[in-house]
Amino acid sequence: MEDGVRTNRMREWIDRFVAHSNGILFTSANSYCRWWQALSRQADAVLLIQGYVNAVDGRNINRKSRASFGSCMFAMGERAVAALRLAEENGLGTLHTHTAGAKK
Repeated sequence: MEDGVRTNRMREWIDRFVAHSNGILFTSANSYCRWWQALSRQADAVLLIQGYVNAVDGRNINRKSRASFGSCMFAMGERAVAALRLAEENGLGTLHTHTAGAKK
């Protein structure tokens, strides 16, 4: 179930990203959430990251923790899609793009 406060904050960032329409948004791959489904229809591409992402504590570069959830990157704009294509080519994950005219 989506937490109201966290969902509202996420929607604020998503709205800003969509309004800007240029860049990459790194998020959890919660495809069961309404915000994720809506964004997947608006973005030009989504890269589903293979495996789990390690986080590095900024204070101690040797200490890492692994996320317990999948991650993805949404792209909007030609340069962002090109960057995610390169990431896929280098084995980071699987890229999904919309076919011509399919975005809603």
